[in-house]
Amino acid sequence: MLFLGIFSPVAPQMEAANSRGPLLAAWLASELEGVPHRFGGADPQSGMDNSGLIYYVYQKIGADMPRALSAQASYGTKVDKQDLVAGDLVFFNNPNTSRIVHVGIYLGDGDFVASSSSTNGVVRRNLNQSYYVKHYVGARRVPAAAFRPAYEALGQIARATVGLPYRAAGASAQGVDNVGLIKYIYGQYFVPLPADLDALAKMGVSVSRSQLRPGDMIFFRGANSATPYRVGMYIGNNEFVVIDQDLGRVVQRSLTTSFYRNRYLYARRPYANFTPPASFAAPGGEAQPQPQPKPEPQPEPSAPPIAEQLVAAALKHVGKPYRLGANGPSVFDCSGLTSYVFRQFGYILPRASYSQAKVGQAVSYNQLQPGDLVFFKNTWRNDGRVDHVAIYMGDGRIVHAIRSGVTTSSLRGYWLDHYAGARRILDP
Repeated sequence: MLFLGIFSPVAPQMEAANSRGPLLAAWLASELEGVPHRFGGADPQSGMDNSGLIYYVYQKIGADMPRALSAQASYGTKVDKQDLVAGDLVFFNNPNTSRIVHVGIYLGDGDFVASSSSTNGVVRRNLNQSYYVKHYVGARRVPAAAFRPAYEALGQIARATVGLPYRAAGASAQGVDNVGLIKYIYGQYFVPLPADLDALAKMGVSVSRSQLRPGDMIFFRGANSATPYRVGMYIGNNEFVVIDQDLGRVVQRSLTTSFYRNRYLYARRPYANFTPPASFAAPGGEAQPQPQPKPEPQPEPSAPPIAEQLVAAALKHVGKPYRLGANGPSVFDCSGLTSYVFRQFGYILPRASYSQAKVGQAVSYNQLQPGDLVFFKNTWRNDGRVDHVAIYMGDGRIVHAIRSGVTTSSLRGYWLDHYAGARRILDP
């Protein structure tokens, strides 16, 4: 269930708090269905108990929710059962002691989400079920003023990514790539984003530079291009986070530096123009968001160019080990990787790198395109002959198999010093 309406943009100077915080809490809780139960837990990765679920959800969206169930039972204001709305906390007692022993987050239409030891996980239940009718003891409402703006929570998550390692095609705590960084941050809220940079650059609404706020995506052009090649996430005060492939990690940078100031293209806010599902009740006194007009139907996207597909196929092998003479698919040497990948697209290459350097069309360095083969000499033979080959990815980067395994590298420094030419194999 997507529930992006809670992120609808409001001018920063008018948004003193996240007015849709309670709705966001309900939505986020509903997305956690299936997370295992663990006594003392408050993390979806390792499991959570019933008060841990409440703590995790509300802390995640910026409300200072206490951890203990007894404290949660007195947090916020009391609400009558007939006035329940999405995001309210509902409490249940032990029939033998009358002590509060269970809590859930109300969704609407009698439904709520809770972590239950009896079902060993986070489940959806209904207040009209006999057990919950019998043990219901009351509800509390967390006021909207208790929530920070949604964009502040996004900015906090973005800041925490600094130092994450680079990983081709990665979008997790184990590593991220260019677009993967943005997908990972929004993934914390189960907001799906495309893995393609061009598609990402069309998400949401355009934002002027003067209106930037945390969570906005900012796009930069390449050295010789007017189209996006890099995306970062704004975190406030002219600062943003972005993956630096050369350093191999996520870094924090400033828009005031000449490099980024000169390459800045535009910014977009990806979470705009969505509405919540009708099954969620709006908080008291707050009108339901108006439906957004449906966009005009778009033509079916064409398949990506073969060069893009080929590079993507090569990147799938990043991390696999190296062995001289290996042809794949689990172990490669340099020419074994190129032969294997090109064969998937109907191109049969000679097995040795120096033989591959004689096929196709010669290409100058400044005319390199994704999918081209790039060659190097004196990397291990030291006889002046070609002894290494890689696939050009674009933006000055290559994917290849070296002693440490299949990886990506920048085509400069060592590799530029040993550069021996390039060949274009793919048909125009």
